[in-house]
Amino acid sequence: MRSLNDFRQAKNLLLDGYDALLDDAVLEGTGLGQDAIRGKRSDLEQERFVVAVCGQMKAGKSTLLNTLVFRRPVLPSADTVMTAKITVLQFGAEECFEVEFYSEKDWKEVRADLSTEPEHAESFAHEVMLAAQQGFPQHKYVLPQSRRERFAGFEALQTYVGTVQEGGLAAPFVKSVTVYHRHAAYQDVTVVDTPGVNDPNRVRSRITTSWLKTANAVVYVTYAGQALTDFDVRFMDEHLIHVPPSRRVIAVNKIDCAQSASSVATFLEELRQSGDPRLRSVFAAQTPTIPVSALGGLIDAMQRDDVALDAEMGEMADILGDFVEPHRHAMGDLAAQIEGRLMHDKGDGIVASHVEFIRSVFVRQRRYLEDAKEKLADRGALLAKSRVELESERDGISQLLVDVEELSKEFEDELTRAFDDRMMRLAEDLESLRIQMTAAVQTRIGEIGKPHHFAPQVAWILIDEFDRRKPAITRLATAARDDVQLVLDRAVREIQTPLARISKLRLRRLDALIQVSASWLLQPAGASLEGKMNQVRIAEIVEAHANFFQRLLSTSGGVGNVRNALEPEVGKTIHAVFDDQVNAVLVEKLRERKESARSAVFGSVQRVLDDKREYIDQLLARRDATQADIDAVEQEIVDLNERLASNTSRESACLSKLESLQA
Repeated sequence: MRSLNDFRQAKNLLLDGYDALLDDAVLEGTGLGQDAIRGKRSDLEQERFVVAVCGQMKAGKSTLLNTLVFRRPVLPSADTVMTAKITVLQFGAEECFEVEFYSEKDWKEVRADLSTEPEHAESFAHEVMLAAQQGFPQHKYVLPQSRRERFAGFEALQTYVGTVQEGGLAAPFVKSVTVYHRHAAYQDVTVVDTPGVNDPNRVRSRITTSWLKTANAVVYVTYAGQALTDFDVRFMDEHLIHVPPSRRVIAVNKIDCAQSASSVATFLEELRQSGDPRLRSVFAAQTPTIPVSALGGLIDAMQRDDVALDAEMGEMADILGDFVEPHRHAMGDLAAQIEGRLMHDKGDGIVASHVEFIRSVFVRQRRYLEDAKEKLADRGALLAKSRVELESERDGISQLLVDVEELSKEFEDELTRAFDDRMMRLAEDLESLRIQMTAAVQTRIGEIGKPHHFAPQVAWILIDEFDRRKPAITRLATAARDDVQLVLDRAVREIQTPLARISKLRLRRLDALIQVSASWLLQPAGASLEGKMNQVRIAEIVEAHANFFQRLLSTSGGVGNVRNALEPEVGKTIHAVFDDQVNAVLVEKLRERKESARSAVFGSVQRVLDDKREYIDQLLARRDATQADIDAVEQEIVDLNERLASNTSRESACLSKLESLQA
């Protein structure tokens, strides 16, 4: 899938698939009830993507969001460091917005933060005073507990998110705002507009960090030709370090203000060739970087939607010239890149997991019915036997169970040997990658010139070097997983004949039993592990080992001593990445699959033998079987065949629609 529209179409097909499962005739024998299916359906309906937008103050984030989400001016673009708000944009039944005010505890923390920023403190105090003079006193909004208030339409939005000077009289007391829009294209997306990068408000900063860590795509907005400040770089250290490159998109706004297209290209190339690894990583060539004119895109959208331009916007349209044309403002290209990131990070995985779940329900139900037929056939054969024959068969089942248990242990031992051998080879391959990464990191550390730049730059170097090796790790793990699956499949095939001989079950029934019980056999062997790899958050590991960063800041004796002190700590961090994270994410999943094999194969056989012994006891406790008993079993088999045919037809109709989603 490439777009949100693709995802929405796939989602509708999957919802139809869940509707087809809401039938007790389909769910019998699957271990699932209608409530479970409704729960999965609800999970799919409520799936949301998160796009976080961040960047330099005055880079044009509000205009960019007005273009993407509202297609007209809604979010005020005039804000300051202290009045900027965390603004959440969501699809809703009607246009409205909801305001969350600071609690007294939040307010005290905000004021405490300001005590270390005299310039901001003075400006903020002035805005609070102006608000009070205009009838918006602090005590009316800042209460012991945080509260929320909802407003219809967008007319009053300026009061709560703009600057005091521009009418945002309640803005100083607002913690966050949620705006509900009606743009259908973004109905599955939550968009978060974070404050500018130089935000001194710790309350907002914590919320910003939380959104950026969980977002499926992060759009960093910069200003064409505008040099990055210390605040920008600090923001990268504190926030973007948590965002994998696969989720970043760079929007270089205001290209209509640049001297030329070549000057924008030069600006980006200088960032990519920067001696600072942070800038090289954020603006890497493989990260989508889209030069845009958000204002040009907004005017274009308004004209296409027949929204009247006011005098100021009309004047800007004349000034922008052909930047109001799609090929020049490039907002469509930016939207496509964002949607591509969403599909790659989450959308494809959502669709694949739900397709596989729906498929597995049909498969399990079909195999359950096939096993039920075999069970009835066995019972029909028992009904034809004499009491003496039944007693002899019952007595032999106990020995069969002992023999099955012995075979089970042999199976487990052989499987463990094969599994451990494959895991040892995987460990050797991963260790080779770890050694390569350590050497590369040490080389790059040696290129850092100033000791006081070590702390943030080393973190970025670690992340960058791991990201470079993530595809190789994924390939190794995928190969190992596929090998483990082959080992399991081969072991199951080889064990069926001796198991059938020992348990005296027909091979056809034995195969049905194993397939019903072995859920791991239903998992596609070729599925990508990239989603698992994306769960590895290197920045968090760096933080866990960050005590050495603090020591670096107080290290004296020159660059050489700093590097010497750093080397063993970097090694520990890399070990933590590979041993704690890679091993936990990849190897343990393979181990879980292997350990389920024994119970799946042998547990089902043991249950069948126990059930058979119980049925024989029932027959021995009653009078001899009659022809009516035999006829009843045969009729049940006929009924099962009809159900199998009906469910197979339903399965085929449903899965044929879903096949296109995995093409």
